[in-house]
Amino acid sequence: MYTDFTDVMSKREDEELIHIVTVARNDYQPSAVAAAEEEIKKRNISKTQIEEQEKEELAWIEENAREMEEEERKRKKSRLIIWLIIIVVCAIIPFIEHDSLRFIVFGIIAPLMLKVKLGWIFE
Repeated sequence: MYTDFTDVMSKREDEELIHIVTVARNDYQPSAVAAAEEEIKKRNISKTQIEEQEKEELAWIEENAREMEEEERKRKKSRLIIWLIIIVVCAIIPFIEHDSLRFIVFGIIAPLMLKVKLGWIFE
């Protein structure tokens, strides 16, 4: 199906057009990208402006990717620590002589195990 994107692109801001023809190019249909490129030509948007915005957007994307990786590392580290606590406590449970204390310890550990396993914790 062919759609004429000329009217749509004529209503976009300069920054949006630049975004479409650079960073988000693969997210749009070729005819939409072509219409955005034509609109950029009509508006006489300079190559320098396009390159500067592209650099800024790529830097922003890279920074966000780094932040997401760091958050994921922290999440994994937290899960590991909780799993270690769970393992140690589970190893101790058989040696607890009072059933009520064993029940309390297991009552704390069991929900923690579910939360970690199902990914509810630190999300």
